[in-house]
Amino acid sequence: MKKSYMEVLGLEDRDIHDPENPELVPAIGTAMYDDMERLDTTINGLLGILERGPISDEFLGNRLDPLFMDRNELDDWSSKRMTPIGKTSSMSDLKGRKCFLGVDSGSTTTKVVLIDEDGRIAYKFYSGNKGDPIGTVETGLIGLRKMARRAKVELDIAGTSVTGYGEDLIKAAYGMDIGLVETLAHFRAAREFLPDVSFILDIGGQDMKAIFIQNGVINDIEINEAC
Repeated sequence: MKKSYMEVLGLEDRDIHDPENPELVPAIGTAMYDDMERLDTTINGLLGILERGPISDEFLGNRLDPLFMDRNELDDWSSKRMTPIGKTSSMSDLKGRKCFLGVDSGSTTTKVVLIDEDGRIAYKFYSGNKGDPIGTVETGLIGLRKMARRAKVELDIAGTSVTGYGEDLIKAAYGMDIGLVETLAHFRAAREFLPDVSFILDIGGQDMKAIFIQNGVINDIEINEAC
């Protein structure tokens, strides 16, 4: 690669500097940020600096103030922030009632939820995919069946839907009724917790989605495909 690079740009050996331990260059640069001229930039030099004790603020350069100065400030913030909790229902409450199954087959995790006619959660399942999204959904569904049998309930599942990276795969594998794009799934659920929601940030396993809502509809989406 180096040779090809030199040929394309017309460079010679004297124009290229090969540092010692090139694989560590980014880490060295991070540790020595904003102070390259004053410091010994060899591996031994860096180790010597670290061995002398905590790194000073002057060495680290400009830094943002901490979000919380101590545990009390963190606890105060935690107690004030809004934490919407979904309404729940017991499996026995589903007797004679219709229910709905939702699956989020994500890039790294799988979520399965069963709700009743009033949107109350009667069953929930969360697990890493472990490289087997179909098998992980199966595990969640088996757990649902076991819980229903323990409650002696014959489930009347009126509709099934799936979203996430594995949408098409799970829809085909389990004959789901609907495949729903993630942004709409997020918006529909967020609206239940906050009817006038205007912004949703989804931090997923493979990407991040910023969803902007105006006048009750999604009007813009920004996606970072390198979460």
